[in-house]
Amino acid sequence: MEEIIKSLNDVVAKIDESIKAGAVPDVAKSYLERLCRSIRDTLKVIEIVGGERTIQTGISPSARSAMFTLRKAYYATLGRLVKEQGVDRELSSANWRTVAGELIEFINKEGISEAPTKIVLDYDIAEKDGV
Repeated sequence: MEEIIKSLNDVVAKIDESIKAGAVPDVAKSYLERLCRSIRDTLKVIEIVGGERTIQTGISPSARSAMFTLRKAYYATLGRLVKEQGVDRELSSANWRTVAGELIEFINKEGISEAPTKIVLDYDIAEKDGV
């Protein structure tokens, strides 16, 4: 994966360099700029999705089913982290309920509860009072 990311970054750098040097015809310039934007967006997605502390759902038929899948994945991950790293289950569950409530509120406000949805949750493990 590292090689692919490096190659994509090299391609973007080479295209940018060629455009700045004026080596690209005007007809192709806009297409190459659009390609660079697309590659940069893809690299951002790879960075988020490929993260070590990421929980994600597949594409679900609705946002409600994506939330259900995310909840199951969250609690499975939490169970593993409680055993491996001594994460506080009660505090983490309370934080999850807050985040899940805000996400559900957003989904309902936007009217996308029945839209096909993929959710990517990026999380951090923080210490509280030395724990």
